[in-house]
Formats: sequence, C-alpha cells, structure tokens
Amino acid sequence: MLPVASCTILKRKGVVMTLCIQLISDLPKGNIWRGYVIQLARDPDLDSEFDTCTSDIRHLPDDEFFDQLMHRGYNGILFFLHHTEPQKKLDEGMPIGGIFWQEHRYNNTTVWRVFRLLVNDNFRNQGYGCKQVAIFLRYAHERAIKTIFLGNGGDQIVRHIFEKIHTGEITLPFPIRCDPQRYTISFSYIAP
Repeated sequence: MLPVASCTILKRKGVVMTLCIQLISDLPKGNIWRGYVIQLARDPDLDSEFDTCTSDIRHLPDDEFFDQLMHRGYNGILFFLHHTEPQKKLDEGMPIGGIFWQEHRYNNTTVWRVFRLLVNDNFRNQGYGCKQVAIFLRYAHERAIKTIFLGNGGDQIVRHIFEKIHTGEITLPFPIRCDPQRYTISFSYIAP
C-alpha cells in the first residue's frame, strides 16, 4: 500500500474506516492485484479507445502485457477500504474500485486521460465514486499534472461526478477550472 498519508478516514454507520490507495505501477510481479488489473485490461469496453489502443498487445503473456501498458503511459489507482478497528473486516482485501488513466504530453505539459472509473457492485450508490475522484484529483495535483480529461462524457456516472465537481459539491483544497464541453479539469499552480 502507499503511505498512510494517502489514506482518507471515513465514518460509515458509526464505524471508522480508512480508504487507502495503491498505485498499480507499483504492484510487483505475482501480486494478486496486478493479476486483477491485467484481467480488467484484457476485457475493455468494446470499441472504446482503450480497446482500440491495446488490441495489438492483449495476446502477450501477463507480465509482458502489464509492462507494455506501463510503457504506453497507462496507470491507475486501486482503492481499498479497511476498518481501523483490527477485529473488524469489511471486504478486507477486495478493492472497492479504481481509476485508470493514460499519461500524455502536449507542448511540454503532462495531462492524464481517465478511461475507466470503476466502483465494484457492493459499493455502488454510496458516494465512493465521488470520493475516489476527489482523492485522484488531489493525487494528480500533488504531481503537478496540469489537466485531467475525465472521460469523454459518454458515461452517465462520469457525467454525474463531473457535474458535482463543476458545481463545487465535491470540494477540493485547491482551485480548479472545469470545462463541461470537454470534460476537463485544469489546475492552477502559483509559482513560489
């Protein structure tokens, strides 16, 4: 797992839990979650941009396929929910979801294009998609990413979350600019 600073404390129905993240590029060979990510990547949405861009490498053995994805700028974060009380467990070890993106460079600027936002069935309609996106945006901001393309507007859930960001319902500790026509979020950085 990433450092504890990468975790968010949540309180649900009186139980305190932490929402922790794991960067997929840091998953070692043989790790069960690396296999989970490979399985997701081998089963893209039909005719999606990811489907088209990875069709030439999906036949490769797992580790080679994973390495090719990383080489092409794909990455992601898996989100795990853990009770802070050691005797309690809630789907301990199963990710509640993930966000996956591809990194691009335009005019010496790094941008991330999100191509998949995943919330597993047991955690839907509980606000976890919004929490994942908020954590992801903080993660991107900490790495001085200038722009995030949050999908292409084709997915109803992404449109819903984007609207919450655009209206300020999802609050962030830094200024952003939203472009609802292009589903982009841009960060403003103040030079020291």
